Amino acid sequence: MALTVAGFSCLAVFALIHVLSRRREHGPFHAVPLGDDASDFKNYQLILDALDRSNVLLWWARVTREGSAYSWKIRTPPQLSKNLIYRLASLVKQDWLWKNEQSPDHVRMNQTSTKALEEGASGYQQEFPIIGLDAMHWLSEEVVIRQAGPNEWNLVGVIVDVTKRHEAENARKSTEGQLGQILRGADCLIWQATVKGDPDTRIKWHMFVPPSALFKRIFEDRMVPPDELLWTESMVPEWTEIRKTSRRALREGRPGYVQEFHVVTPSYTFCLHENVSISRIGPGTWNLVGVIVDITERRRAEEALQQEEVLFSNLVNNTPDHIYFKDRRSRFIRINEAMARDFGIRNATEAVGKTDSDFFSGEHARQTFADEQRIMETGEPMIGVEEKETWPNGRFSWVSTTKVPLRDAKDSITGLVGISRDVTERRLADAKLREQNEILSNSHEGVMIVNLANKITLWNRAAEKIVGWNQSEALGRDPVELLDIDDGEVVLALREAAAKEGFWTGELKAKTRDGRRITLESRVTLVRDESNRPRGRLNLFADVTEKKLAEEKLFHAQRVESIGMLAAGIAHDLNNMLAPIVFAMPLLRPSLSDPEDLKILESVEQSAARGAGLVKQILGFAQKSGSQFQPVQVKHLIRDIVGLAVQTFPKSIEIKHKFSADLWTVLGNATQIHQVLLNLCVNARDAMPHGGTLSIVAANRRIDEADATLIPGARPGAWLVLEVGDTGTGIPPEVLEHIWTPFFTTKSEGKGSGLGLSTVRGIVANHNGFVELRTEVGRGATFRVYLPAVEHGSPKLGTDSPFEIPEGQGELILLVDDDAPIRDIGTAILTKHGYRVVSCADGMEAIALFNARAADISLVITDVDMPRLGGAALALALSRIRPDIRLLAMSGLSRDEADDSDVPAAKKVGQAFLVKPFDAADLLRTVHRLLHPSN
Repeated sequence: MALTVAGFSCLAVFALIHVLSRRREHGPFHAVPLGDDASDFKNYQLILDALDRSNVLLWWARVTREGSAYSWKIRTPPQLSKNLIYRLASLVKQDWLWKNEQSPDHVRMNQTSTKALEEGASGYQQEFPIIGLDAMHWLSEEVVIRQAGPNEWNLVGVIVDVTKRHEAENARKSTEGQLGQILRGADCLIWQATVKGDPDTRIKWHMFVPPSALFKRIFEDRMVPPDELLWTESMVPEWTEIRKTSRRALREGRPGYVQEFHVVTPSYTFCLHENVSISRIGPGTWNLVGVIVDITERRRAEEALQQEEVLFSNLVNNTPDHIYFKDRRSRFIRINEAMARDFGIRNATEAVGKTDSDFFSGEHARQTFADEQRIMETGEPMIGVEEKETWPNGRFSWVSTTKVPLRDAKDSITGLVGISRDVTERRLADAKLREQNEILSNSHEGVMIVNLANKITLWNRAAEKIVGWNQSEALGRDPVELLDIDDGEVVLALREAAAKEGFWTGELKAKTRDGRRITLESRVTLVRDESNRPRGRLNLFADVTEKKLAEEKLFHAQRVESIGMLAAGIAHDLNNMLAPIVFAMPLLRPSLSDPEDLKILESVEQSAARGAGLVKQILGFAQKSGSQFQPVQVKHLIRDIVGLAVQTFPKSIEIKHKFSADLWTVLGNATQIHQVLLNLCVNARDAMPHGGTLSIVAANRRIDEADATLIPGARPGAWLVLEVGDTGTGIPPEVLEHIWTPFFTTKSEGKGSGLGLSTVRGIVANHNGFVELRTEVGRGATFRVYLPAVEHGSPKLGTDSPFEIPEGQGELILLVDDDAPIRDIGTAILTKHGYRVVSCADGMEAIALFNARAADISLVITDVDMPRLGGAALALALSRIRPDIRLLAMSGLSRDEADDSDVPAAKKVGQAFLVKPFDAADLLRTVHRLLHPSN
């Protein structure tokens, strides 16, 4: 846009000059080219539009002179309503652009234009301020002058707003002035140089050195020419070395270098420290910036300190005590020779920069560091404190230590000084006197000595830890009262046994200081004096509460394991009982036409399926068998739970349930989710001994980021919420924190295992969900179980494609099962669908039949668990007789529950496995697949 405007402006200038020149030839000067006069410009309107939108003002003028007076007729393009400079101008059909009150420099501006006219110049340029309504504006004006005749001129001017540039220049000048002022007052010298050439041969320096206080002290009034170096060889004794340093840095491509050198002037010798930064800006060209600091006084002070150091070293190194100095980070600054000898180092300077962790054990070093940091932070010294020093080789020593903070001239703490004196021998002597008491105090068992007046006279730290009472609170108290031992018979037996037999061993029920009931395993021994007279009783005791609880848990786990084994056996028998019923359904259905009969048949079929599911639930709970997750529609589980509750819960409990028709599914284990609902409902029932309302609600819920922060354990996403609430007693705060703990129960003995809620929490966690609980004492409790939901229908599981039940082609099948109903119904189903069947009751009979008709038999279907010879052994024997025989194993135990039976062995030999009860369609499809593997 700026280029376009500039182009139009230039075009306008030259066009106007051309027109003005022609107008002078053909007629008088007109203010603005309008009407026919504008026909000389084909793009005149375009130029006006560009000027109006730009930040440029174009003007033209006729100037005449009479004597020494100049008369101006100035015009601008019309209708520039948007042009900022036009709005600043006071010209509206007037002969002048600016009013004097607008233009602070109007006198200078008139002088500039008059001088250009008098000298016959072709033009002039100037910048000037104009006062606008909002602020001061700076304008730049470029004017072209053409002689129109004697004492007559045509002028064309272009005015541009340069306010922002002017402000930027003022800001830069101000910044440069401030920086120069800082440098002039700074006690350092800063230089900048451009270096060109080859560092190995010849290089040329072009330097710039702004004035500063240090520069003036060194050079006084002398200036450094740009093409000269800052120093001369006569000024710097180390001239050769500093030249080599700079050339080496350039040659090796270093980012900079640091050096120290002296500068000798007629009045003073300076010691200077120089830090130089290098940047390569082209081949053989570098830009260097250096900062030079005067360190003369520091070096002189260091020399004075060296003299004092000699005197101080003689004093410190002639004492046998350890004397050392450390900085704020507890690093050694200096140690004396006696300390160096004990550290095993040849020179004391080897310890500088190291810490206690380099010489002592880690524990001692950490404690020392903590103590020293406290001293330096608070400013409080440590006087005569005895410390144990532990060395890496295991040796230890005791020292009496004094440490005081070190301060600088400003009273700021910079470190500390310490003096340590070895007091090991005295400490060892004192330790022997306390050894026996320490043994008792440091025992892992609680130690308590009770005198004959039944008052505690000794109470060790372990006793404090076990029961919570500290030594000062326990001494002088009766232990029966202190520990709240309410079994008087046990206390009496303890005292009598200790008095008569000298010892007693048993368990005591006690209460800790915080009110917990614990079990103490106690060993009591009678203590006698030098005259063999009883003085009291020594009681060693330990808290075995956790041990007893672990034993109870183990016993409970063994019971659960036994139940699981029993359940597995029952499941096998139940599945065998259910199998004939499931088998019989397809045989009975075609023979029934009465709707009532079909309804009865459907009820029997549903009952059989429910029974099979119940067996799986028993096994899943008792044996905790793993299972795969699959889509679960929870509304069906709720109906089952509600039906069970209505039939079994007291009539005083009203049962309500509610769920939406579009309830989302969850990917999980139906049996386990059923167990969660059942456990929560049973707990709700037990919380309402006098009746109440049990509510079961299922709903879809989407949790966003904000909601997730308000619910413990929640995550954003889609959830299915199962809510089980009651109007019972509620959960007290002291019980609430223990409800998820396994085996914790508030029910009376024999009425609760303490596993209900822990099982709920475990199952929900296994489903990647969480549980929310709200309860109020006297008003009930509500458990909300959140399970990840599948929003858009149920995921599709891999299932067999539907097809017609295949018919046999007269193949001979050997059916082996010790259960006669299964053999009979199985034979009927297979025969009905085109197969020939021979059957027998056990493996021994099956081998005999197979030997007789081995060539004709196409498939063997065998139960796994049979008398005389089981299915696994039978399968192995038949495969040896005829390796290509196809084998189908079946069992009342599932794959998951049959790991300890013959099922795994049978599965290895056979080609397929069915779990009882299975329906006729499953059997026929499996038989067809084994007989026709290519299909």
